Amino acid sequence: MPRTSLAREPCQGWIDADPSLSQPICPHHPFRKGDLRYAVEEEMALNLSDLFFRRLGIAWSPCQGLDALDSAADLMGGFLDWDSAERQRQMAQCRQELASGLCALR
Repeated sequence: MPRTSLAREPCQGWIDADPSLSQPICPHHPFRKGDLRYAVEEEMALNLSDLFFRRLGIAWSPCQGLDALDSAADLMGGFLDWDSAERQRQMAQCRQELASGLCALR
């Protein structure tokens, strides 16, 4: 089950060092870029589907996270050293899971 509260305290040091991490990931969901970093570094999220469905629950927002997919892939890819091909693969996999209705099984 996705977190229901923001990890404000653990993210605050990162946000103080890089204020851009205070920006929201998705206009339809309250999580910030710092929360994405927390999910990667502290919760060991390794792919976009895990991040969207389990860690932050962005897949359950009105846009299903599609409005945030590119920026989340870029940010997560930066933390995990993904190249462009891996970013594209991650986005395609996440889109496929959203379209196929796998979100109901997660």
